[in-house]
Amino acid sequence: MNQLAEAYDEGLRAGELRLQYCEKCDRAIMYPKHRCPYCFGSELTWQPASGTGTLYSLTVQHLGAPTAFTDQLPYALGVVRLAEGVQLLGRLLPDADGGWSGYRFDMAVEFVPNPAGVPQTERPIAWFRPTAQ
Repeated sequence: MNQLAEAYDEGLRAGELRLQYCEKCDRAIMYPKHRCPYCFGSELTWQPASGTGTLYSLTVQHLGAPTAFTDQLPYALGVVRLAEGVQLLGRLLPDADGGWSGYRFDMAVEFVPNPAGVPQTERPIAWFRPTAQ
């Protein structure tokens, strides 16, 4: 396991999306780092994220997935910009029909802790769905 991302992975396993924060400049950091990329401070902590954000980009994988994910095809990945200002790559839950046609760029999305009926992998994954209006 990557020690730098251990707190992030533990959070996902516990149903919580966590972000690294710099105590010196009070900024959220994603992906985990040893030092703050803004002020180079080393006083980094982990805090729960809001879990809300905006879908910036998405792709649906039908072929050519890494070997570890071929049994999960098709699946969708999305770049989500969280309310805290950082972006991360996550999986998108399918629509009721099993596709992803309901997703739109710039739509509000929310983190889904431990969604039922989705494959669990060795490394936890952040899952997102459209925000209920």
